[in-house]
Amino acid sequence: MQLKIQKSIQDFEQYNSRDPNIIVINKIAYPTELFMAKELNRITLELNSSPSTPLLLASHCQHIGRWEIKRELFSNDKIGYITWRNKLKIHHAEVSKKILGNNNIPEEIINKTIEIILKQKIKLNEDTQTIENALCISFLLYQSEQLINTQGEDKSIQIFKKTLKKMDENGINLALKYTLPDTAIAIIRKITSNS
Repeated sequence: MQLKIQKSIQDFEQYNSRDPNIIVINKIAYPTELFMAKELNRITLELNSSPSTPLLLASHCQHIGRWEIKRELFSNDKIGYITWRNKLKIHHAEVSKKILGNNNIPEEIINKTIEIILKQKIKLNEDTQTIENALCISFLLYQSEQLINTQGEDKSIQIFKKTLKKMDENGINLALKYTLPDTAIAIIRKITSNS
């Protein structure tokens, strides 16, 4: 079973290595989704050092192939954003399910992994909440500064409020241990001082 899991993870990484978008971290260029998946896995393991198999797998494929469904194809409003996000979830689930099936992962594990990817039963499923925490931390670390620069402070405050609401105490505590961008820290301070 362990070999099947390792092969699935390798296949996820190979798939994400095709991302044409590049992220530069410490002067090193990576395919964006390959880097983000590795970071999501790292953060997930910080939140839960003994993850279930579905959580481990989901941490490697949560946003697999994200570049394949472009945001520009949807209207530039809330409805367009939500539609895009829902299409992405389904895409991530379908690609992941195919890779897991090709590696003969048991159906029960595949179904639980897909449940995490689709963020089902988030308040009832500890694994789903853990992945949500990891996604929020990843956003704060790697995407929040760009969001603030493009959306401005007022809109960013609203997005940060929603992000913090998605996290539980474990997620928030871990997020506060990281060195977040100064702009993100300033917004978090504004939110917490007003609550």
